[in-house]
Amino acid sequence: MRGRNFSSVSVLAGFLQFLAPFLSPPTATWAQVSAGEIVGTVTDPSGAVLPGVRIEATHLATNQKFSTTVTSVGNYLLSAVPIGDYRVLAQQTGFKASVTETSVFTGRTTTVNIQMVLGALSEQVTVKAGSAPLLQTTNAEVSTVLERNVIMDLPVMLSQPGSNGSGRRQIEQFEFLTPGVTGSQFSKSFNGTPDMSQEAVIDGVPLGNGGAVPGFITQWTPPYEAVEEFKVSSSLYPAGEGRGFGLTNFTMKSGTNAFHGDAFYIVNNDKFNARSFFAPTRSIIRQNNYGFTLGGPIKKNRTFFYGAYEEYRLRTGASSRGLVTIPSLPFRSGDFSQLTDPSTGQLIPIYDPATTRDDGAGGFTRDPFPGNMIPSARFSAIAQRVIGLLPTPDYSGIVNNWIDRSYGPVNDRVWSIKIDHNFNDKHRVNFSIWVAGAPALTGHGSLGDGTLLDSSDWPNESSGSGIRFNYEWVPKPNLINHFAFGFSSTGGPRDADVHQGNKTLQVPGVDPNAPGFTSFYIPGMPEFGDSDQQPSSPQRAHSTIWNDSVTWVHGKHQVKFGADVRYDNNVNLDSTIGGGASGSFFFSNLETSLPDSPNSGNLGNGFASFLLGQADSAQRLAAVVSRTFSTPYMAYFFDDKIQVTPKLVITPGLRYEVAWPYRETHGRMSALDLHLANPGAGGLPGAYVFGAGKIEPALDMKEWGPRLGIAYQLNNKTVIRAGYGWIYAPTNGAGIASYQFGNSLFAGYSKITSFASTNGGVTPGTLVDQGFPTFTGTLPNADPSIQNGSNADYLNSGGGKQSSTQNWQLSVQRDLGWSTVVDVAYVANKGSHLPAGLENLNQVPTKYLSLGPLLSQDISSAVAQAAGIKSPYPGFSGSVNQALLPFPQFLGITEQIEPVGNSTYQSMQVKVQKRTSNGLAFLVSYTLSKTLTDTGLSGFAVFNGAALDTANRGLEKALAGNDMTHNLVMSWVYEVPFGKHSRGLAQKVAKGWMLGAVASYRSGTPIGIGGGPDLLLFNGGNRPNRVPGVSERVSLKGGSFDPAVDLYLNINAFSQPAPFTVGNVSRLEPSLRTFPYLNEDLSAIKRTYVPKISEVFNVEFRAEFFNIFNRTVFGGPSTYINDPTSFGIVGSQANAPRTIQFSLKVNF
Repeated sequence: MRGRNFSSVSVLAGFLQFLAPFLSPPTATWAQVSAGEIVGTVTDPSGAVLPGVRIEATHLATNQKFSTTVTSVGNYLLSAVPIGDYRVLAQQTGFKASVTETSVFTGRTTTVNIQMVLGALSEQVTVKAGSAPLLQTTNAEVSTVLERNVIMDLPVMLSQPGSNGSGRRQIEQFEFLTPGVTGSQFSKSFNGTPDMSQEAVIDGVPLGNGGAVPGFITQWTPPYEAVEEFKVSSSLYPAGEGRGFGLTNFTMKSGTNAFHGDAFYIVNNDKFNARSFFAPTRSIIRQNNYGFTLGGPIKKNRTFFYGAYEEYRLRTGASSRGLVTIPSLPFRSGDFSQLTDPSTGQLIPIYDPATTRDDGAGGFTRDPFPGNMIPSARFSAIAQRVIGLLPTPDYSGIVNNWIDRSYGPVNDRVWSIKIDHNFNDKHRVNFSIWVAGAPALTGHGSLGDGTLLDSSDWPNESSGSGIRFNYEWVPKPNLINHFAFGFSSTGGPRDADVHQGNKTLQVPGVDPNAPGFTSFYIPGMPEFGDSDQQPSSPQRAHSTIWNDSVTWVHGKHQVKFGADVRYDNNVNLDSTIGGGASGSFFFSNLETSLPDSPNSGNLGNGFASFLLGQADSAQRLAAVVSRTFSTPYMAYFFDDKIQVTPKLVITPGLRYEVAWPYRETHGRMSALDLHLANPGAGGLPGAYVFGAGKIEPALDMKEWGPRLGIAYQLNNKTVIRAGYGWIYAPTNGAGIASYQFGNSLFAGYSKITSFASTNGGVTPGTLVDQGFPTFTGTLPNADPSIQNGSNADYLNSGGGKQSSTQNWQLSVQRDLGWSTVVDVAYVANKGSHLPAGLENLNQVPTKYLSLGPLLSQDISSAVAQAAGIKSPYPGFSGSVNQALLPFPQFLGITEQIEPVGNSTYQSMQVKVQKRTSNGLAFLVSYTLSKTLTDTGLSGFAVFNGAALDTANRGLEKALAGNDMTHNLVMSWVYEVPFGKHSRGLAQKVAKGWMLGAVASYRSGTPIGIGGGPDLLLFNGGNRPNRVPGVSERVSLKGGSFDPAVDLYLNINAFSQPAPFTVGNVSRLEPSLRTFPYLNEDLSAIKRTYVPKISEVFNVEFRAEFFNIFNRTVFGGPSTYINDPTSFGIVGSQANAPRTIQFSLKVNF
């Protein structure tokens, strides 16, 4: 119920904001239109231009008429006309009336050139435009449009747990049918650009960036049945169409002069499905999706409506996501005698941290536990309580011994309505609204129901809504103004864990009544507990957008100019940072390894460290702060379409953007000033500053985005297109998400307690049984030394820059006839100022690696004194490596909003598309590409960790994590030509069949090998060495890969670098990739018409088969060389097993 109330309030707020421009002086803004346009040239029989001809286009479904007059140079334009089928009438005294039948598609220009014929006006010449709209003869944009019948007839699966979908059918699934688009709905990439950097447009207005995940529209989306068609623009779209590294433009369906609609019911049940490869039985998945639509005239030829409603329900059991590792029963009793290296069979020793001592050579040594057995008397008391809550493994063995039981029930509902009204030829409007809501239900993490340690055992509700308003004014035939307003909202409270597990754990310093449950992170295992719970913590995001544009046709020019004004804000993001109110402990093998050993990374065990209560690091949020973030945005743009000759069109454009960095509305933020003297560190530079105006990144006022496109029509069958454009995108997750999760950006307004080992596990960061200190201070606290001895957050002064790409393309389009066009293109881009985690302001310079094990010694030790290592400031206590930090008063510095990443993308893209004719439509997309980058190409790249060496960032350049060499996607719908000549029952059975299919085949993505000895530099870890001449892959024991007996990776191809040296393996290995993806989906549809009711009334039965051949695509292998027990093992399935879905639908 709360979700519904929130949505209603959001929509009301949006409507009030919509009224604002009409109650105050107008602001020049611009519009994007989920519509199309009709353009052309009118000539007489000799080919001379014919000014003054009246052009009238009639929208056949609504009988709406749109008219204009041909200009003095023979051109005409009908802008922002609704998509659909048209009859274009040209009339001029002395000539026969010319009637052309054509179609208009979302965001596309339909060219209708007319040659008048001498004769009486009462006579008529009728022609069909045929496949002319398929050729893009007026721009250099790289885009694809999908028609409604294709959208409706292709197989679309209801989302499954863990798919980042709401569960309802998602129209954005079809983005991946187009060239250059890869990834998932949540994390997609257009032409190798970062994920979360695209823009989604619904009914002419962008969704905005209030939700921090641009391009991900699941929470915002209107009903599936309410979408008429959509267009995907991956590069070089006009300056007036928006921002982002790719656009997806959705047009909501409008009513017509006839009442029409449908009612449907979809069922997806595990009883029809295959089991996952790693699951002993089929996973319980019960999905139901049902709803209806209705559209028609309010007043014929003038006012129309279209409404839709649907509900979705999901109930699941254990998921089909594969196997995970939990501690084996012997491990829980302290018996590690089974802990062996599978490649050698040798025992991996567990070392006793209580025996740590100087080795006489400047380092440390330890003794192993006898028999690799940890006495129970040494167990941490809290660790024992956690062990008592763990479930019994499903399988024997120490790796992949538990079936992942994560799942989450869902109840989701959404409704929408759209109103179109045509006042007259000069004024028309449309208004649309949708409201979605998912009430609070409780989900579960990998451990499943029935345990306090479940990491997702909390109710979570969400909602999303939007309103759109478009107003078109045509004061003159050659002058058009378009105003648009949009408001989008998403969010909802996340309720606290009802179990109150802290009463069981009794961690010192943690309130037993605190929400959630202290978390324990052990390498290779799922999270135990859930610390980031906050009572009813709302997370709401709003985006408000005003647009206005003016289109002016003058001579050979079609000019469009205007502005785009937006305001995004995130409200009351109650903190889940800093380990949460219940705290988090992180463990490593290093606390039970042998320090300074060449193989220290392969020795010890994270769970053994947990048993002993030796945490490598820990953190806890002792006081919560509520935050509100906001950012305005404004852009001005200019586009021109110059018809240089009948065959040549040039499209220059320019977009100027001003994007204010996110800021906390009430100034409740703090950050590190690199130059301010720190009174708690002897006056060394680096201290905290507080409040608004002191920490925000600088506003970049130089973001100009020029564009230039050329389209040359060799003949009526072939077009050559080329273009260049500089495009900007929001700073993605490194914007609002960084602010949300930056642990120390609220120091002084909240209190975070943290611990970390500074000497590679020689001493632990903290002992679990000691818990956390109780906070007794007061807030706010503006002490410049507040983060001394802990981690600090820094906001880069250049963080106000948006990410940008320089894009270019050269393509040839060829009309093959039969409504089919082939497009072969070279598409490339260069990315700059991308989100990254490359800069590490507080790394020990690599020149100090020569100190070797001395780095882990205490600053006050005799060996440190003998080496001449001096304390950096009075009162300093810590290790030698900490003393050598550029800012020794901090353990680490996280640079939030770090736009320093770079990328390059080159591709050949081939697309063959056939519009529906003779019952067949298809789209074949093939991309051959390569993406190089020095960052993660993710909106959350800031969380990827620091570079291996911040002074040598070239080590980070490698293939991108989303690089796919080959990507082939084929989709088609076909009306089976059976039963046309049959009679009676035979005709009813054989006629009305449709088939739809999607087949996807793509390369795997690059794999990175992690591990290596700790360099003690406070850097981004280390990497192994590559062993020359040894294959990275293991020879298969059978004809195909079997995860039960085969390893995917050969650990002998990699070796541990010598202590205090950097490994030579690249960030991602070019010769190693995950398994290729192969998948086929099929829909079989039978429509039975009932002419006794009406000509269009039919009953539709549909069966859809996903992964119809039940192919298994294995997930990636374990790649952490420091854990040889799991290295190279594959324990998950990356795709869903065969799923069968049935639906019944009545169309009228």
